[in-house]
Amino acid sequence: ITFGGFMKSESKRRKFLFVGARIVMGTVLLLGGVTPGLGLLTESQFTPEALSFINSLQETGYLYYMIKSLEIVLGTMFLLNLFIPLSAVIAAPLVINILFFELFLCNSFLIAPILLIACETIVYLEHRKLFNWLFKYQVHTHTNDLDAPDMIILSDLKEKDPKTYKNV
Repeated sequence: ITFGGFMKSESKRRKFLFVGARIVMGTVLLLGGVTPGLGLLTESQFTPEALSFINSLQETGYLYYMIKSLEIVLGTMFLLNLFIPLSAVIAAPLVINILFFELFLCNSFLIAPILLIACETIVYLEHRKLFNWLFKYQVHTHTNDLDAPDMIILSDLKEKDPKTYKNV
């Protein structure tokens, strides 16, 4: 096997893993959003604390339905490969709340939350270049232009042009 053949094989494996994670995440979210509406979940599957929490969400009149609608929309977006980085950002707090719900309110094996976190991590790693800017302190300039704003990473500016850095 040549080095080039190895790289192609590794790239295919990574792509296959990403597509699999995207499909699993979409399926779990879509089923999680649709299942309660179809009456497939019974009250015996939840602890009294979990039922109380679910009933509280339903009594708000909107929050429970907004969460379930979001699960359906995000699941569909993952399955149809639409706006995956945006879907991953929106799904992250939802996934964390699913983990905490299962961890603190249900007597479950945490299968769905672990699957979702693993899939979310794989999606993040596939698109990490798009997310890196979120974790850097930066200043945007030229905010009134129609073009994309220039980003100035302050640590880079300090090294390259200390005089301009002092003015910022």
